[in-house]
Amino acid sequence: MSEEIELVRRASVVAENRHWSGGDLYDGILEAASCAGLSVCTNWKDPRVQAGDIAVLGVRPWRPASGLARHDPDGAIVDLPLGLNVFHFTIHPAEVRGDGDFAILDEFPTRALDPAVAAGRWATFSQMAEAFVEWEAGHPGLDPRRGP
Repeated sequence: MSEEIELVRRASVVAENRHWSGGDLYDGILEAASCAGLSVCTNWKDPRVQAGDIAVLGVRPWRPASGLARHDPDGAIVDLPLGLNVFHFTIHPAEVRGDGDFAILDEFPTRALDPAVAAGRWATFSQMAEAFVEWEAGHPGLDPRRGP
């Protein structure tokens, strides 16, 4: 994970990336991610069935217990559930091949994301997790998936 993080840092425009997605089949993925300096995940799936769990559907971040769809208030990882509050798109550099015009890779973020940033409706995954941590501090003991 540390090698991949370094590759992402070198290719990125941000100084810090604490996010990852995937790897749910690996025992101890939350612990490994935490040891590698990651603290934000998206698209959490139950590793036993590789599918989402009804218990984690919603619009609020939560802290997954290792391998379980149970909120762990002391967990090191914040999960940002995909849906109404989070979306992402992925571009795998190894999939960009050929002699074509790849300007769309630059145009799409400019056209689609710049207006959201200007309107204050955009944050990085790390910023979203930080906002959750602040919310969490003001609501001790509350399971964030249940709401206030």
